[in-house]
Amino acid sequence: MTGNALFKHTRYLMELREANFSSGLRNKDFSDVDFSRADFHGMQLVNVNFDNSRLDGLNLYDCELVNCSFRNSDLTRVIMKKAKLMNCLFDGSNFSQSDLGETVIYKVRIDNCDMHLCKLSNSKIIDSFITKSNFLGCDVTGAFFSDVEFYTTNLQNITAERAVMVKCKLMDSRLDRATFKHALIYDTALEGCSAEGMVMMDTKTDLDVDAIKGIRAVDVKKI
Repeated sequence: MTGNALFKHTRYLMELREANFSSGLRNKDFSDVDFSRADFHGMQLVNVNFDNSRLDGLNLYDCELVNCSFRNSDLTRVIMKKAKLMNCLFDGSNFSQSDLGETVIYKVRIDNCDMHLCKLSNSKIIDSFITKSNFLGCDVTGAFFSDVEFYTTNLQNITAERAVMVKCKLMDSRLDRATFKHALIYDTALEGCSAEGMVMMDTKTDLDVDAIKGIRAVDVKKI
């Protein structure tokens, strides 16, 4: 992008934010656009299509996203801290190294996405479906998961200190070298999962940890 084109693009994004900040972005088709490093923080986005778009570095801090679609989108290093996501779809998108700390994620579907090294600390993920996605090395410290289903998902090397997992399903997924410390895991099913080197320390759970091959359990409290 030339200097003049970059200036026009930046001005367009600033005007878009200014014109829609109060009312929010609603019923927009932003597929195949370049919104990299745009600033939408504090805005409401409803029924917005971001399919096949370049959104790396996009600032969605404290935003509310409802019924938005992100298919094959580039969301690397997105700032989505303290955002609220409801009924959104992420399919085949790259979310790596993004910040979703303190975010509320409700009825969201995440399919075939790369979310490695994402920050999800102190977030709430509720009634959501995650499949064939990569959460390698994610920080879910203090996160709350309820009624979340994971299928064929890579959860290796996640840090889950003080995390809570209630009424969840983890099916055919990888938990190798994941660390659960001072966590709570209750009414949650693990089926067909690998857990080689997984650490569970000072954690409360109703799981039969002795039946989980490869796990290292220290001071686990049965509930």
